[in-house]
Amino acid sequence: MEDPERFEDLSTVETAMLGKRRQGIRVVILTAAVVTPLIFSVVTILSRLWLYMSLFFLVAVALMFLALRSSIEKVSALSKDLRDGKTKIVVNRIESQRQDIRQGGDTDNPRMIYTYLIKVKDREMAVSEDQYYQCKPGQLVEIHLGPNSNYVVAINVLEDSVPESNPESAFA
Repeated sequence: MEDPERFEDLSTVETAMLGKRRQGIRVVILTAAVVTPLIFSVVTILSRLWLYMSLFFLVAVALMFLALRSSIEKVSALSKDLRDGKTKIVVNRIESQRQDIRQGGDTDNPRMIYTYLIKVKDREMAVSEDQYYQCKPGQLVEIHLGPNSNYVVAINVLEDSVPESNPESAFA
């Protein structure tokens, strides 16, 4: 019943979604790359501590690169997906779903950060909230994802795979 992985050409909608995702990550990287030197330039000019601020700047650039390394790799993988013009389609059953909830923000403005995960073929994939709630464990799904970035573009629930309802709930 489950098909092996296959590759198809990206549709215009999938191309737009991958491009939008890549653009969002690029904005974060560009902002960090512009704001950090700007802040150090202003502080250096105001403090007149050229040597110390130059050393702090080099350390800050190295730390910023390490922090943004995964984002740079994601942009590279998304760009390769767009260049290749292919989407990987995986058809299999959803093994499980879970939400990873973390606290973010600061003390003045705390907030919760939700990551929605589904598990297919012993591999967890991050999906959007809408994609998460459109399927259930046990359902047969067709997942469209970028072959290099593993970014989930779309999930299609195959109609003939809806899990059987609990017989006990029919009598309640």
